[in-house]
Amino acid sequence: DTAPDTAAKFMMAVRRQMGECLKDIKFDGDFVQIDEAGVLSGRKGYPRDHKYKPSRGSERTSTVVAFAEKKGRARLFKVPNCDANTLLPLIKEHVSTGTTIYTDLWKAYKPLTALGYTHYPVNHEVEYLDEDTGATTNACENLFSSFERTFKTYVSISDEHLHEYCNEIAFRQTFRRKRDWGFETFLGSLSSLERKPMEQRKAA
Repeated sequence: DTAPDTAAKFMMAVRRQMGECLKDIKFDGDFVQIDEAGVLSGRKGYPRDHKYKPSRGSERTSTVVAFAEKKGRARLFKVPNCDANTLLPLIKEHVSTGTTIYTDLWKAYKPLTALGYTHYPVNHEVEYLDEDTGATTNACENLFSSFERTFKTYVSISDEHLHEYCNEIAFRQTFRRKRDWGFETFLGSLSSLERKPMEQRKAA
């Protein structure tokens, strides 16, 4: 039998490697959706079936930002907050200028046009799809729904390791249309790992 702690460490290493498979993604296609949500993490006294609701800057939640193409790649990032000083550098790092970005009306996204992006916001108080511009964040919402379902399979997920679970959900989304679900890509990424001497592996 495998000790629970050993299995947990193994799965965390797998999630970390999934992140390595995604690190070179640059959103430079026609459209990318960006949205944020708050997710409960850690042991905070809530039952396992507690409903995870989107929020910004709540003490009860950790903030996750989603980047998603409608039928393609995705990234999820744990961030300290949702202000412009946090979101805009992240967007500039992972989205090429000239790309069309769909968001909601959150004020942090207002400078996107000045930064060289084509920016179409959608007003969620009125609609979830702007028929005129095509703006929507539904692909991001689907990612957050996957995150919620994943959370419910665990007793708790700490804020410290939340980014590893972000890797898992984004990897699944990115490779879900591949015949092998990204298995070959994952195996190929293992070749870059540095092999540790036996003494170091035993010590670990």
